[in-house]
Amino acid sequence: MPFDDVTIPGVAGPVSTTSSFWKGYRFHVDGTRVKPHGFPPTKLDLPGTDGPVEARLKGGIFRAHPVLVVDGQEYRTGPPTPRAQQVLAVLPFLLLLLVQGVLGAFAAIGGVVANMAIVRSGLTDRSKIAAMIGVFAVALLVDVAVIVAVVSAS
Repeated sequence: MPFDDVTIPGVAGPVSTTSSFWKGYRFHVDGTRVKPHGFPPTKLDLPGTDGPVEARLKGGIFRAHPVLVVDGQEYRTGPPTPRAQQVLAVLPFLLLLLVQGVLGAFAAIGGVVANMAIVRSGLTDRSKIAAMIGVFAVALLVDVAVIVAVVSAS
């Protein structure tokens, strides 16, 4: 999904960002792909008008789209995430209170990853909220099925 281009002073052109579930974020400056490097890969060398411009990617669990930081100034690569969507996106972590351990972690982390993909999608806000509630419900059903299986096995 493409986002609006970002204009950064000193960079040789607009920075465009695309996101896909399988490939993650891809950054381009005037059509030329710029790959993040480092460990973890959070640094970008953007082609500048007077040489390379170093940028750093800043993300986080409550931020659906990373931010490019150049000389202390932040440039958003996507639209801001509404607070309700931020809360709904991490809601599956509460399921760790029901089922702990590996199975509970798979359900919780799987739910959060699915919700973040929904937040990054091009759906309307209402559709995103409905889909995230659906993901939470499915993760809850998985946890209940695990609890029933464990109780019936003992």
